[in-house]
Amino acid sequence: MSQHTPGDASDAPHNTVTPRKKVVQGEKLRGADKVARIPVKVIPTTDLPRKPDWIRVRVSANGEVQRIK
Repeated sequence: MSQHTPGDASDAPHNTVTPRKKVVQGEKLRGADKVARIPVKVIPTTDLPRKPDWIRVRVSANGEVQRIK
């Protein structure tokens, strides 16, 4: 049996922590730097959900539109 202490390097989580740059007043943050300051973490999604029926644009089949085109 080997002695195992809670402080061993093998117990360390394998998360990669990126060092944050110091925030400077007046300097604009972009991308991940801006989102990293929000306490609620944003999970990016790859596929966008469909818009509900009530918010979709309905194309009018008006003859006036065809005349203008």
